[in-house]
Amino acid sequence: MIQQLIDEKNKFIKFSINNKFLYFIIVLATMLSYGIKLVGLNISIDTEAIIDDFDVQMKAWNSIDRFGLVAFKKLFSLHSFNPFVANFLTIFFLFFTCIFICYLVNKISRNKIKSPTIVILPLLFLTHPIFAEQFNFTLQSFEVALSMFLIVCSMILINMYIEYKTPLFLFLSIIFSSWSLLTYQSLIIFYISLSITIVILLLNFDKNLNLLDYLKVISLFLLVFICSMIITQSLVFIGHQMFSIKSTDYLNSKITWGKLPFIEIFSILKSHFKNILLAKGIFYNLGFDISILSCFFIFIKKIILKSRFIAFEILCVLLLNVSPFMLTIFMGNVEPIRSQMPSMQFVIAFNFLYVAINLTTKSFLAIFISLALVIAFRQGVTTANLFYSERAKYEEDVIFANRINIQLDSLNVSDRKNYSLVLIGEKTVNSNLVIQGETLGHSFFAWDIGGPYGTSSRAVGFMRTLGYDFKYPSNEEYKKGLLLKEKMSAFPKKNSILINDNTIFIKLSD
Repeated sequence: MIQQLIDEKNKFIKFSINNKFLYFIIVLATMLSYGIKLVGLNISIDTEAIIDDFDVQMKAWNSIDRFGLVAFKKLFSLHSFNPFVANFLTIFFLFFTCIFICYLVNKISRNKIKSPTIVILPLLFLTHPIFAEQFNFTLQSFEVALSMFLIVCSMILINMYIEYKTPLFLFLSIIFSSWSLLTYQSLIIFYISLSITIVILLLNFDKNLNLLDYLKVISLFLLVFICSMIITQSLVFIGHQMFSIKSTDYLNSKITWGKLPFIEIFSILKSHFKNILLAKGIFYNLGFDISILSCFFIFIKKIILKSRFIAFEILCVLLLNVSPFMLTIFMGNVEPIRSQMPSMQFVIAFNFLYVAINLTTKSFLAIFISLALVIAFRQGVTTANLFYSERAKYEEDVIFANRINIQLDSLNVSDRKNYSLVLIGEKTVNSNLVIQGETLGHSFFAWDIGGPYGTSSRAVGFMRTLGYDFKYPSNEEYKKGLLLKEKMSAFPKKNSILINDNTIFIKLSD
C-alpha cells in the first residue's frame, strides 16, 4: 500500500507540474472572488454567538447532529474563534477542493482533457455566488470547505481502490465521507453528484468497460454511501445516549410532506425551479440553462453517431442535473440557498466540461470555452460584490453600535456589564452598497425581529464582540420594553433611551 500511495503522490506531482496554468488561473479566480475575505475582516450572523460563548454554540451544533463540525472546531480552534484564520482556511481548502476535482477528472480521463478546457470546471465552480451565502457563515465556513475537500478525497480513494484493489482505500473513503456528512448534512448531495460524474467520465473515456463494469462502479459508490450513513447515524445515536444530547427540529421542521396539501407543495417547488431556470435573484444566472441546452445538442450528436451506451449516458446526465434538487424534493420545501452548495455549482460546471469534451470542432470549442469564462468572470465579480456588500453592512453596524454607546456615555452609563439591553424595533442598513441575500446584507440590528427577544439577542451579542459587554435581556424585560415603546421616540431622538433600574430600553424604530 505504501508503494501505491507513493505512486499516487508522484502522479499528483506530475499533474501539478503539467498544469501550472490551471493553478495560476484558479489562484486568480480565488483572489477575485474571495480576496476581500482576507483583507477586510468582518463577522456575520451567528458568528457573534461563537465569539461570545464558544460552548453554547457547540451545544447548538450537537443538537442538530453536526458532531463532525463540533469535533473539527475543538480540534483546530483552540476553544476560541478567529475570523482571519477561518477565512484563510476556508479559501485554502476551497482552492485545493478545486485542484483535487481537476486531478480526479484528469485521472479518470487518462490525461486527455487539457488546458484550457479543464479550466472551465474549477472556474465555474468556485466563483459561483451561492458560495458567498454559505461562507458568509464565517463560524463554520472552514469546516464546510474542509468537508467538501474530504468528499472529493473520498472519490479519489474509491478510484484508487478500483485501480489497486486495496481495501484500505475503500475504508478510508468511508471514513472521509462519514466525517463530512457529520459536519454538514447537505454534502450528501455533493457525494451523489460526484459519483454520477465519475460514471459519465468513464462512459466517455474508458471504452473497454461493459455495462456490468459500470454497475460494479456504481455499487462501490452505493456501498461507501450506505456504510457512511450507517456510521454517521450510529455515532449520532451513541452521542445522544452518552452525552444526553437533545435534538431539535431544526432539520425535520423544514420537511413539509404530510404537513401541507400536495398542491401547495407542488406550487412551492414549481416556483423554486422556475426562479432557478429563469435566473431570478442575485444567486442564479443563465449558466444552468445554457449548460443543459448544450448537453441536449451533445445527446443528439451522440444518438446520430450511435455512441456506446448512449441511453445509459443520457440517463446519468439527466440524473446529475436533477441531483441539486434532491434535497428540495425530499423536503417538499425550498432549502436555504447555502444548502444548495456545492452540488448546484458543481453540476453547472461539469455540464460545461461535458459539452466541451464532446465538441470536435475547434472553433465551436473556442467559442464555448470563451462563453464559460465570461460566465465565470461575471460570477466572480458578483461573489466579490456580495462580500464587499457584507463588509459595508458590518461597518455600518459598528458605527451604529458606537453611536448607541456614545449616547449611553452621555447618560452616565459606565459599566455595561451591570445592564441588560433591550432593543425595540429594528435598524436596517442604509448604504447603497449593500446587496441583500438570505443572510447577506442583513443588519444585526434587524435580525430575528419576529423572535421572542426581537433584535435584542443578536444585537447584544454583536456589541459584546466590540467590547460593549451588556447582559442579554430576559423575556420579561423584552415584554416590558414592548409596553414602554409607545411612550418613546425612535433613536436617536431624546426620549429614545429609557433606563429602568439595571435595564436599558432603546427604541430603534416605530
